[in-house]
Formats: sequence, C-alpha cells, structure tokens
Amino acid sequence: MVLRDARLNLAKSCVAFKLENGNEITLIQRNGQQLTGKILAGGMIAPFLVVMNIRINERGRRNIVLMPDSMNQDEFRHLRVALRWNR
Repeated sequence: MVLRDARLNLAKSCVAFKLENGNEITLIQRNGQQLTGKILAGGMIAPFLVVMNIRINERGRRNIVLMPDSMNQDEFRHLRVALRWNR
C-alpha cells in the first residue's frame, strides 16, 4: 500500500486524475492505464486533506488521499469546492 499510494512507485499507482461530470472520475495510473469510476460518499474534505473513496467500474474500490502540496493551492481549493458541491 505504501509503495502504491504514498510513494507512487508501482505501475498501478494513481499519478493523476480527471474529474468529469458530477461525481465521475478518471484515474490515470503510472503504467498509463486509465480507470473510470464514481466518487462515493464518505470521503473527507478539509483544508489540509482530501480523501476520495472511488468505485471503479467492475473492479472494486480505490481510495485516493491528497495533501495540499500535491498540486498548486488554487487547484486544491477548486477540487475541494467541486467535491463539496457534487455531494
């Protein structure tokens, strides 16, 4: 888990994502594979942390933890606002 989710060293590590309409999301893995899914309720949105629980279509669940230093400040704020409005 640490190598995949914290250090992002594994091929299945999520290195980027795209928010789509509403609660839809596309995860981009280090190996280039794209997984589509839906953001589930029960995540956490705070000024210092975002946790997204994602249902991957036909493949189970994935949790994504984002800290403010994982993207620029404005993008992190926009993400938090978008997640709050789409709950």
